Amino acid sequence: MKTSRKYNIKIFLRYFKLLLIALVLSDYFYLNKYIFNDNNIDIIEKRVFGKRKVETCVPLNNEYLSILGSKSVFWSITTLDKYGSQIAGVNSHKPMIPASNQKLLTTAFALDKLNNDFTLKTSVYKSNNGVFHIVGNGDPDIDRYFIKKITNKIIEQSSINDNNLDNLKIHLYEVSSYKWWPSSWTSYDRYNIYGPPITTLAFTSNAQSSAIQNPPQFIRNIFLEEFDSKGITPNILVKNYSRFVNSTKKGELIYNIKSAPFLSLLSLANSESHNYTAEVLLRQASNNWYVENASKRMLGWLRYKRIPVKNFDLYDGSGLSRKNRVTTFGLAHLLKFVSNQDYFSRFKSSLAIVGIRGTLRSVNFDQSLYGKFYGKTGTLSGIRSITGILNTDKGNIFISIIGNNVNEPDYIINKLLLASTFIKRCG
Repeated sequence: MKTSRKYNIKIFLRYFKLLLIALVLSDYFYLNKYIFNDNNIDIIEKRVFGKRKVETCVPLNNEYLSILGSKSVFWSITTLDKYGSQIAGVNSHKPMIPASNQKLLTTAFALDKLNNDFTLKTSVYKSNNGVFHIVGNGDPDIDRYFIKKITNKIIEQSSINDNNLDNLKIHLYEVSSYKWWPSSWTSYDRYNIYGPPITTLAFTSNAQSSAIQNPPQFIRNIFLEEFDSKGITPNILVKNYSRFVNSTKKGELIYNIKSAPFLSLLSLANSESHNYTAEVLLRQASNNWYVENASKRMLGWLRYKRIPVKNFDLYDGSGLSRKNRVTTFGLAHLLKFVSNQDYFSRFKSSLAIVGIRGTLRSVNFDQSLYGKFYGKTGTLSGIRSITGILNTDKGNIFISIIGNNVNEPDYIINKLLLASTFIKRCG
């Protein structure tokens, strides 16, 4: 009898485990079927956001409409209170070109995926056959000073025998050229300093007086100049990045250059709106150097975190692509989400501040806004965006404003922000 009872318990436990596994798998397939499926975004957002109480502040909403006038069709505004409830909005769900407000998505994604002590490393390895391998991760600040340091380290590690120096071999590793630019960037942008190729090894973010069009050859020539100044002519070859990354025999690490700290990289992307750095952070956070795949992974992350992404189309990490589409509703809710994360202080510290720091330091806004708005600006031809945290007479609110095909946008944005500082009238 006892044996039979034990046997029955074992059978029960076995089926109970199978039931638990089935439940876990059903959750997994639910995520894939709904959260990661474009056709079901409406279902998710109705379930997640449809239950949230919307308390429209009629006086504020009317003032928004009065400020915009007949141009309201070209604008989108979403304002959330500190609890995430929408208190005002104009065309909140309309797909808009975000310009550099796209960087808010990228930096939040990076903060969520990368460690606090994350840095971009440029490494030098020496294999058993004496070949030196130089591999980067997209450090935006590599310049001639660091090239000199790497050159000296390689000479130091080489044999003092002249014959060995004469046969010095160095391999530089770089991703394939089709990964350098997002395909949706225009040819004009690709030649300007704000639209350089995004590579693992870059000399001053691949920008001089214009964008460097062939970074591997450019940085190879810099190395040749440095070695030539010391009477050495090495054989420097450019190899495919994946060849080294996938190699099981990388050799001995002899030198490492670390980039500026993570917070500095975030500030460079957000406060200074540095396109190259934002693109590198997207690739690092997604662990994929092909921007089309990286953008899809970021969109998947947003869905997984239940950020409303209906009408979102993401094509890069910086916002330079005119094919990007977001909503102010989604951006405002992104800020609300980040405000509840343990990395919020770092995120906020990376933002520009009206009248004080970054791209908002010299903007022509009313002085009463100085120091009260932390945010991210965005500018393309005919496009202006600003999203951030505004200190009001009733605490902080989250606000996102985007104008497409607009004139004198800063004048309008200034009035919209000023109107948003008086929230007590909303009850």
